[in-house]
Amino acid sequence: MGSDASVLLGFLVGILGTIGAFAGKYIFDYRLAKRRLELDERAAITTVLGNGPGQLRRSALRLTDRVDGFFRDQDRLRRWLLAEDEPQHDRYFLTSSVQRVFAFVAWGAALQQNLDALPPETLAARRDLRRQYALIELCGEVLTDTKVLLDLPGYVTEREGFHLFTGTVDELADLGTVARHEHGGTIPNEAFADAYGRDRALLALRTWLGAAGQAGSGEPRGIVVMARLACLGAVADMIVRPDLEEPFVDGTVLRTRLEQLESGLAYPLSQVLPAWMDSQLAQSRNRWTE
Repeated sequence: MGSDASVLLGFLVGILGTIGAFAGKYIFDYRLAKRRLELDERAAITTVLGNGPGQLRRSALRLTDRVDGFFRDQDRLRRWLLAEDEPQHDRYFLTSSVQRVFAFVAWGAALQQNLDALPPETLAARRDLRRQYALIELCGEVLTDTKVLLDLPGYVTEREGFHLFTGTVDELADLGTVARHEHGGTIPNEAFADAYGRDRALLALRTWLGAAGQAGSGEPRGIVVMARLACLGAVADMIVRPDLEEPFVDGTVLRTRLEQLESGLAYPLSQVLPAWMDSQLAQSRNRWTE
């Protein structure tokens, strides 16, 4: 009887060992296959996005630096942003400011197009990509949306003064697309310089940025342009710093800059704009969970 029990026990141990071996192999193979799928998906996403994320981050970094300069040197903007009779004779600060905003818009549009090419389920599953997409959308709204400031006294919606037209932003994106196709996926300085004096969208951006030089005199249009630049810089900073998740209403730098502008406008920019930005960003993100 004892011998039979030993045999049976040995048989059971053998069966359990065999099952364990098969289970271990299955788990190992499953994990290996899952890891391969993750790597394949990551490689596919990298292929689709190309150099877009890096170029957008670089352009965002250069834009945040320029926005810092706008607020650091406000007393000099009137002279630095003064447009000459011919664009090719403009001062460096105005020309390079146009270039930095243009590059930021162009690379944002390029990355958004690439994100649109991904399967919807991939984008829905990747929080980092959804965040990037929402921030790019917000940049366009910061430049073009009129509803947020419609109750501001003297705001004119029919002309490109307090804002850029959506069509102008689209034309800037198209100009970047053409440049990338003609120059191997880059937007070289030469392409911008060639278009600066003749492209309608760049000339409109030049005029719009030039208005910021009037902010120091209390001119409402200049103040609003500066306020939009402050908001654009805050969005660009979130693109540069993926770990930055605080609401815009809690952003000390943005709030301080907007408060500085309020003294010449008698309008609560520091309350209205950050809250509006948080609302717009939340709406964009919620579209992926509906």
